[in-house]
Amino acid sequence: WVMVLYVERSKPKQRHTIQILTSTDLKNWTPASEVDGFFECPDLFPLALDGNAKETRWVLTAASSEYMVGRFDGKVFTPETAKLKGHRGKGFYAAQTFSDIPAADGRRIMIGWLQTPSPGMAFNQSMSVPLELKLLTTPDGPRLSYMPVKELQGLQDELRKSGPVELRPGEDPLADVKGNLLEIHLQL
Repeated sequence: WVMVLYVERSKPKQRHTIQILTSTDLKNWTPASEVDGFFECPDLFPLALDGNAKETRWVLTAASSEYMVGRFDGKVFTPETAKLKGHRGKGFYAAQTFSDIPAADGRRIMIGWLQTPSPGMAFNQSMSVPLELKLLTTPDGPRLSYMPVKELQGLQDELRKSGPVELRPGEDPLADVKGNLLEIHLQL
């Protein structure tokens, strides 16, 4: 068994670390290695690079959604990238991933905490929509891709498409569209 755990070190100076621990019985844990520079809510998981299972890499992430891509031998995570910026939105924090979903399609799903005001609501703040993670090759190296899960399409009632429209001042081509929640894809 492998566990990743946030541990704040105070000596000889304060450091924020992710500890990697191993166990054979889930009772006794042995420190195997550590990675500096991450803060709370760690997650460590494999993703196939560009969907190729023979090119699997490991992603280490934590509360801020910053992440590193690298290799993992069961005890030591060896980064192949610097720490990279993760989710770019405001208030996306402490996300966790899920795998082995019932569809058995190998997807890695992430849900984050949205630190958003919710005045007048019966709840305080919320969770993000579920996001499917992929690891893609880019000119700068492997990077995470975040896309809303395909199951959200089942929540749509109506689909409208409109062809090319020349926009003029004062005209609103969406004036007849009504709804409480809309998903709009616009190409300019």
